[in-house]
Amino acid sequence: MIKQNGKWTRIPPELERAFYAHHEAGHVVMHYLKKVRFAYVTINGTMSERPDVKSFVCVNPISFEKRKKVLEREFLLDMAGTIAEKIYLKSKGYEVCPGYTKSDLRLIMNKAEKYFGITEPDVIDKKLKELEPECKNLIEQNCKAITAIVEALLKEETIGYKKAREIIKRIK
Repeated sequence: MIKQNGKWTRIPPELERAFYAHHEAGHVVMHYLKKVRFAYVTINGTMSERPDVKSFVCVNPISFEKRKKVLEREFLLDMAGTIAEKIYLKSKGYEVCPGYTKSDLRLIMNKAEKYFGITEPDVIDKKLKELEPECKNLIEQNCKAITAIVEALLKEETIGYKKAREIIKRIK
């Protein structure tokens, strides 16, 4: 959500693809930085089984079983999309809604409960606030990599892990 003319509104259609590309690029770059593999990333909403999902990073379930031990890393991976999209929207002059996207927040809450036994929203919120500066800093430090992933997503709609890694390595 963004603020236009003093009212909260949805993302304008002309920004939608770039918005989703920035969101997913944030996740992709954080996966790269934290050395966590994924299968592919897409901004093609028709690839999802859920009609409300417009874009996503497809994570290999086997690798997730290995990853679930590290709460902070998992939260950073999930927060990165929202942080990247907010930086993008602010760069376009929009005021952005506080908090995280519903899908990212739902993922964070589900992981916290299922894998870490944390059910109290206050505990999760405290951890998110604690990690947000680190996440924002990592995204800002890697804005060229984000832009390169965004360009690839806007051109191809879907890219795999190897291609994403190659794109980021060329920037680094």
